[in-house]
Amino acid sequence: MAGVIDTYLAELDRRLAFDPALGARVRAEVEDHLHLAAEAETALPRADAEQRAVQRFGDANEIAARFARDALNAQAGRTWLALAATAGATFIAMRLRRMLLDTGAFDAVPFADFLDRYAFIAALVIGIGGWLIFRRQPHRALDRRFLPVEAAGTLGFVALLFSIAGGAVIALMAGRQFELPALTALLLEIAMAGWLATQVWRLQQRSRAAVKALKG
Repeated sequence: MAGVIDTYLAELDRRLAFDPALGARVRAEVEDHLHLAAEAETALPRADAEQRAVQRFGDANEIAARFARDALNAQAGRTWLALAATAGATFIAMRLRRMLLDTGAFDAVPFADFLDRYAFIAALVIGIGGWLIFRRQPHRALDRRFLPVEAAGTLGFVALLFSIAGGAVIALMAGRQFELPALTALLLEIAMAGWLATQVWRLQQRSRAAVKALKG
């Protein structure tokens, strides 16, 4: 028959099933702590000692929610980093185009120039706005806590794609899209945008799976 500690650990495993690596780490930490706490209750039978240790440690769902929030905060941090890095790569590519291409290349396709410049600015505004909203509401419920990150990451990704597309059209119209500096800048932008999309997707999947597991 499973003991009280084993039953408690099984409940933690179920609540953290959305992230097996996190669940394994939490189980190892909690298991050691609970067994040491139970062994310290020398005046009680083993079952009572385990029950006391579990009661003092706290509700399994609350503990799981705390660890889940920490893990999702880490993923949100990676998403913000990806958004900032993608914006930085796009800015560098924009400056390179300004340095390498003649002014006439930008005048020839004004709509592409507009996208290149103002879609980038829109991505910056979206990113900063989302970050401020996220920072101002640290105690929101888990099912709403990371919505600003997901929205800013998604909208920022779309805006940066428009900016990248505008820059690519300008280089194409100038006939210099295959020159090494221009091509390198474009590939860097695309790679960073792909990284951003991956981080946003991971946050969306993990946050929804965490909410579902913790409610189950």
